Amino acid sequence: MSLPVSGSISFNQINVELGRSGTASLNLNDSTVRSLFGQVSGVIDMNTGHGKSSVVTYNLTIAANTTDYNLHNALVTAGWDGTAVVNATVTINSGIIVGSTSTATYAFDTGVIPAGSTVNIVNNGYIVGRGGNGGNGGANKPYATAPGSGAPGQAGGPAMYLRYAVSITNGSGYIYSGGGGGGGGGGVTNGANGGYNSGGGGGGGGAGNVVGAPGANGIGNPYVANGGGLSIGGGGGVGGGVIGGAGGALNMNGVYPSFNGGGGGGGGANGGHGGRAYTNFSGAGFAVGAGGVGGGHGAAITTNGNTVTYVSGNTRVYGGTV
Repeated sequence: MSLPVSGSISFNQINVELGRSGTASLNLNDSTVRSLFGQVSGVIDMNTGHGKSSVVTYNLTIAANTTDYNLHNALVTAGWDGTAVVNATVTINSGIIVGSTSTATYAFDTGVIPAGSTVNIVNNGYIVGRGGNGGNGGANKPYATAPGSGAPGQAGGPAMYLRYAVSITNGSGYIYSGGGGGGGGGGVTNGANGGYNSGGGGGGGGAGNVVGAPGANGIGNPYVANGGGLSIGGGGGVGGGVIGGAGGALNMNGVYPSFNGGGGGGGGANGGHGGRAYTNFSGAGFAVGAGGVGGGHGAAITTNGNTVTYVSGNTRVYGGTV
């Protein structure tokens, strides 16, 4: 709303514009009235209030890759006092990545926004969480000793955190949580008569703005897992000529292989579980360790009960809204 653009202005209209009861007591010398009229001193001229509004408007643009973005803080930097009702639009340019520095932080947080405000997000780039690390492969063990199991993959990080209702236009953009890291492959025990064996490969890292680190390989396994990319998870470690699990594409889980490390999850998806060590030998004192569990993905949007209205692009949000 705004005050009338011409004619008389009533105290009732001023109160309503300031978010008060229309019949509340009003002092024209009050700082909120002076702020609304744009008169810091002197006698209030009612005519200067024509067309004035208590709602301030900001149009922000994210034109370079950034991490841990907080809209409240960005508005304050742009000149907002942190308390006025605001009409805010933030546009993420094409190809720009808004990411997070860790799996425990959000790529985009609205921060605290006053009641009565409007928040519009126009996303032509990526709002994406950090990828989870892959689990380490289990170690080989000597004869008659239990082998090491593969370590679990780390969960991927979240993308957005809402403290106020938002409208989202995914013009050509994507929103997704970090993919889970793949589980490490299990280790192996040497049999009484020796034999061919390989320690489990590490799991691949999950996809994200910062890709999850690949897991370390088991002892004796020279083939490493990898970290994938922005939307595709990394492949699991291999050994003994057997390939580890492939990383998942966007919104696809990492592959759970029969042997060696699981693949990292694509953006918004889970990491694959690790498999057991590869071997072509069995005998007394021989055993293989279990693979590690793949890491889960984070949430694409945590709403905290706030409404999300999609103007377009709701099919390009991966990782779930909670």
